[in-house]
Amino acid sequence: MGDNVIMMVVSTLCPITMIITALVIWKFPAEYKGMGYHSSYAEKSPAAWAAAQYYFGKIGVFTNLAALVLSIAAYVPVFIIDSFESKGGVVCMIVTMAQVAVVFVDMFATEGMLKKHFDNDGKPKQ
Repeated sequence: MGDNVIMMVVSTLCPITMIITALVIWKFPAEYKGMGYHSSYAEKSPAAWAAAQYYFGKIGVFTNLAALVLSIAAYVPVFIIDSFESKGGVVCMIVTMAQVAVVFVDMFATEGMLKKHFDNDGKPKQ
C-alpha cells in the first residue's frame, strides 16, 4: 500500500509542474522569442508569438488540471481492491503516458489555432 501512495504522488508531479508552467506562460508571457512556447509558426511575428503564449498557457492549465484529476482517479481501484497491490507500477506507467499525450494535444491545438488565425508570414488573417 505504501508503494502505491508514493507512485500516486509521483504521478501527480508531472501535471502539477505543467499547470504551474502553463500559468506562468499564460499570465506572464515572455518577450518575443524569449522563454515560452516555441514553434516556427509562433516565431514568425510578435503577434503570433503573443497569441501562442496566451493560448498554450490557457489550454495547458485546463488540460493538465483534468490530467491531474484523472491521474488521482486512476489510483482509486488500486487503493480499494487489495488484489491490485502489485499493479501500482502499471497504473503509474499508463498515467504517465497519458500525461505526456496531454502535452502533445496542447501543442497540436496551439499550432492549429496559429494556422487558423495567422498566415504563413505571421500576419493575422482577416
